[in-house]
Amino acid sequence: SGKSTWAKLYKKAIIDDGANLAEGLKAGHMFSNVNNHMVAVGVKSGELDRVLGGGLMAGSLTLVGGDPGIGKSTLLLQASANVANLGKKVLYATAEESASQIKLRAQRLGIKSDNLYIFSHTNLDAIRGQIEKTEAKILIIDSIQAIFTPNITSSQGSVSQIRECTNILMEIAKKQNMYVSAFFNIIE
Repeated sequence: SGKSTWAKLYKKAIIDDGANLAEGLKAGHMFSNVNNHMVAVGVKSGELDRVLGGGLMAGSLTLVGGDPGIGKSTLLLQASANVANLGKKVLYATAEESASQIKLRAQRLGIKSDNLYIFSHTNLDAIRGQIEKTEAKILIIDSIQAIFTPNITSSQGSVSQIRECTNILMEIAKKQNMYVSAFFNIIE
């Protein structure tokens, strides 16, 4: 039947793709081949550092979720400033608020740092370009539901867009050995 043929083709494509991808790659033994010189960068917020396992870890992606208006943006703006003051370059990409709104919040909180960059845009490709320009090692996305990638045609905020953007952000974290955090709003 047609359904059976499609299932076989799909299964073969997945198997072939995985086999080709695995060529030249090797899993490392946990206690010998894995880089153990990675250090978590504390954000100087006891509870947040505890939840993050000691702080921000390069090559990782953290999703921070909660109801709208509970302070996710403020919390991660403060954490970003703390890390920026340690000499790490941080790009805070805001898709929901303007750069002026973020600046006003930062001023209200007494935040000042030459290593904290604000970029207001919804296109993930534009945000990627700013990572390179600023040479940021930490990326904050506010929020994952408000950004999009032109790689797929579904609308901004759709499950497909959120999934694809999250996958791209994970790839960025791994390839560039940087820390990425993205907010999402829980909406019932």
